Amino acid sequence: MPPARGQRDLVDRLTELFKAVGHPVRLQILGWVLTSAVDQFSASEVSEALGAPLGLIAYHVRCLSIRGLIAPAGEKKVGGARQYFYALTPAGEHTLASISDFSAERSSAGKRAETRARLRPVRGAPADP
Repeated sequence: MPPARGQRDLVDRLTELFKAVGHPVRLQILGWVLTSAVDQFSASEVSEALGAPLGLIAYHVRCLSIRGLIAPAGEKKVGGARQYFYALTPAGEHTLASISDFSAERSSAGKRAETRARLRPVRGAPADP
């Protein structure tokens, strides 16, 4: 039996989301946006901050824009060229919050496992009185 329409829509939206964040450079861009706490940013700012070629960053910024995680937020003339600025969309903010929550949860789970391992009694060791 084929999936219900609502289920297909959800699968389609998730597929697009995974395509958007499925590249390490795009995740780095989103991570930079999250940690830098800027309202607007340009590809050249991200390029400089990440130490990556402008062409590479500009390409991935466009991909994030096409997928709806960021949107154009203005432009300004710099020398003889235009510098375009972007801002997170509500979908982008939601995605970053989800990634951040997942990352924190994974980090917390790892710390809990380390603590359990340290507290686990060693076989053959005498019990504490």
